[in-house]
Amino acid sequence: MRLLSRYLAVSLARPFLILSLCLFTIMMLERALRLIQEMAMLGMPIGHLAPMLASLAPAYLNLAIPAALGSALTLIIAQMATGREIEAMAGNGLSLGRIARPLIAASLLVAMLSLVVGGWGEPFGRHGWRTTRVAALNASRIQNYQPGALYRPDAHTLLMADRIAGEGFGGLFLSALDADGQAFAATGRTGRVRVDAQTGAMTVTLNDGLMLADRPTDTRTVQFDALEIVQPLTLDQAVWARGRDHKELTLPELIARRSAQHGTTRDAYDAEILSRLMRALSLPFVPLIILPLILATPPARRGVAIFIAVTLIISTHHGINFAKNLGAVGEARPLAAMAVVATAMLTVTAAIWLAGRGQPGPSRLNMLGRIDVLGNLRLRAGQPHAPALPGHTLASYLAWQAGKYALVVLVSLTLLLQLVDVIDNGERLVRRHADFADFLSYLGLRLPRVLLQAIPVAALAGPLFAFARMRSTEEMTAIQAGGISPFAMLKMLWPVPLLLGLLLLFVSEVAQPPAELRFARWWHATDPNPDSDSDTGPRWFRIGPDLVMAGGARADGRAMTAVTIFRRTAEGDLLSRTSTPVMHKVAQGWLMAPSRQWTPQGVRTRPETLWPVPLTPDAVIREFRTVPAITAREARRALDANSLATRAPAWYETRIQLALSTPFGPLVMLLLAMPIIFAGQRGGSLVRSMFVAGFVGLSFLVADGLCRVLALTGQIPALAGAWAAPVLFGLVALWLLLGAERITRNP
Repeated sequence: MRLLSRYLAVSLARPFLILSLCLFTIMMLERALRLIQEMAMLGMPIGHLAPMLASLAPAYLNLAIPAALGSALTLIIAQMATGREIEAMAGNGLSLGRIARPLIAASLLVAMLSLVVGGWGEPFGRHGWRTTRVAALNASRIQNYQPGALYRPDAHTLLMADRIAGEGFGGLFLSALDADGQAFAATGRTGRVRVDAQTGAMTVTLNDGLMLADRPTDTRTVQFDALEIVQPLTLDQAVWARGRDHKELTLPELIARRSAQHGTTRDAYDAEILSRLMRALSLPFVPLIILPLILATPPARRGVAIFIAVTLIISTHHGINFAKNLGAVGEARPLAAMAVVATAMLTVTAAIWLAGRGQPGPSRLNMLGRIDVLGNLRLRAGQPHAPALPGHTLASYLAWQAGKYALVVLVSLTLLLQLVDVIDNGERLVRRHADFADFLSYLGLRLPRVLLQAIPVAALAGPLFAFARMRSTEEMTAIQAGGISPFAMLKMLWPVPLLLGLLLLFVSEVAQPPAELRFARWWHATDPNPDSDSDTGPRWFRIGPDLVMAGGARADGRAMTAVTIFRRTAEGDLLSRTSTPVMHKVAQGWLMAPSRQWTPQGVRTRPETLWPVPLTPDAVIREFRTVPAITAREARRALDANSLATRAPAWYETRIQLALSTPFGPLVMLLLAMPIIFAGQRGGSLVRSMFVAGFVGLSFLVADGLCRVLALTGQIPALAGAWAAPVLFGLVALWLLLGAERITRNP
């Protein structure tokens, strides 16, 4: 019996480790891509990427461990059931409970690992992430400034330059507060900017310019040949003692400090302790769910059992997270909320185990084998190999297999990433008193963003799994024996990357920008304390020849308050400054309330005036709610001065190029997956070939993300940033395919 226990444990260990690594890598990659985009938007030095990702690693490892355990259990139990190993064990007098015992013991070891990672590693990672991110924000200095971008080193300072002029800038504009807290604005035809690395003070030198200094009674105008302004910058506290947030405390520290807390703070401590324990303690029950469910269904209809098992595991973790958030904000007693989740989990697990205790053999769970929800999609003998390629049976079959697996990976990965997203933001949702409908709204509005992350991975994993299955069942050997070359297969598989590329284009250009906008509106509307929203502060943007500061905006974007408009010449000279308390959107533009206007000739009061600019309310909402997602069309409008702009032209040029290059990503992924077809012929292991293909595919995503950041920040041309990675990795994949074709023709 020890031999059997060792066999089951070893069979589980290998796929668990591989899947843990794969899931952890995918989640870290997804987070890296999001972090890269954030760093590009905030101007953080790219050197801070690795430390920030390292700080996040424990949190994502703790998420990968339960998913990997469930996937590994499903995989090995399904293999043993298909190979009739379970029947052989039962034939030797082993009950289902005896078979499950080694799997439960292995799950207990995994639970201990999860407890260590979640109880000790994750708190240190949270503290490291926050301190590292603040350090990166403080390090985002003017050295990486791009002309045309609005640089805001702190809440009260704005700097913009129109162009590079020698070793400095041309058309320099600075708005800040002086030592008395009064606002001033200064312009110069040329100038230089430098930042003291020790003090963080910014020194701006302006030549041949003008300064407007606001005073309580008037506005002073000063013309100068040369002016030097030293502007101290407010830096965030970069280092603090771990424990400022209770989530930064290890499990023993939480328990030790719990007794000294009171009220909702003590509830937050209790919720954190119980959630960490519950996540680990739930893992040993996973085999009791998966084992009877998998054995109850035949291989052809095992998807129903897998779906039920995955749903129950995800629901358990959602329930633990929801109970934790309810307890943390004082909506429920932490112990009572967690007890409800534990009772539900134990009840469902016991019901499944008792219903399937007759396995292998007749049991009440055998009814799952009669459920065939995918019956209309399964290809059978004598049926055409849909979805379409009339007259090309083999082409339809190959495309269908690759597309089917890509769809399965896409759905699974989307659910996983949405689970991660909800866990990250669950407490904020509970604080908003979100009900079930609100959670569904949140998931629906965030779906396009998740799809953009999941589609490229599905484009790689789908064909990879399809080819691996066909390689293991010798189908690929039969296809190759028929003289089908790699490029002939590529011609047959073209519908898969085409559809995925079109889906990427649709999501990025049609679905995501309006969904992000609706999410921003919904998030603001459901905020119980909207005045605390940090996104409602003053905003700066460019539109045409005008540089605009707006203190606030109405929720629908059809009105802006405390607006100041600076109009300048092409050389950077200030022509006028107009200040109005409010302006409203009208058909011809924006109607300004009576305003005060400064010009070199003096100050005058103006009646209601039309500001004829093509600025839409949606663009205003995007800016005030910090919604970075825009379409390529909107990027073109910003370049043509028909919409507001806050970034350098290189950012918008790169966004346009990305709309053209992104749909080719799935084709590159297919090319990278195809060498696995020849894994057996070249003597390599199938698993090793899949790992190499997956690693190269993920490397493509990372390289593509880095190229995008470099282009968005103006360090390389937009054309290179959008196309370098797809072209380079595509050529490498084609070279590998050419080599594979030569091997096929000359065995």
